[in-house]
Amino acid sequence: MPTRVEFEENGGSVSTDFVKRGKAWLIDQLLAHDSKEADYLPHGDQAGAVRIRVVPRRTRLNSKTSDRMVVEAHELDFIVAREDYPADPDVGDVIAYAGFRWEVATCYDWHSVGTAAWKWCNGYFTARRIHTKRLEEESDGTGC
Repeated sequence: MPTRVEFEENGGSVSTDFVKRGKAWLIDQLLAHDSKEADYLPHGDQAGAVRIRVVPRRTRLNSKTSDRMVVEAHELDFIVAREDYPADPDVGDVIAYAGFRWEVATCYDWHSVGTAAWKWCNGYFTARRIHTKRLEEESDGTGC
């Protein structure tokens, strides 16, 4: 099924990638209608906390051990608008959300070249998906 359609409009050629535009629209809708407030703490520093909008998304991992035992783990990724936090997230930063602290962590993603703590959610670079792992201690009341 074609995802790119070219057509002429007002004497010029226009190329539109419907999937790219649709994905960007979906991310915008999630941020507008399903986002929650959280605090972003660069390097875990409470003094530098920034209030941001996040859309939490769970990543579930299933793995079988050599003796056929199934191990299940899940972590929380956060979709964050670039306008809310324009700097690139770093491993060790913290997101305080839902009474817990979530540390930005390296994501070993077979889709990516190398590893990173985040990746762009769409081709327009307007939102990031930040990979995190929950810290065991509860937050000090910051975040939602």
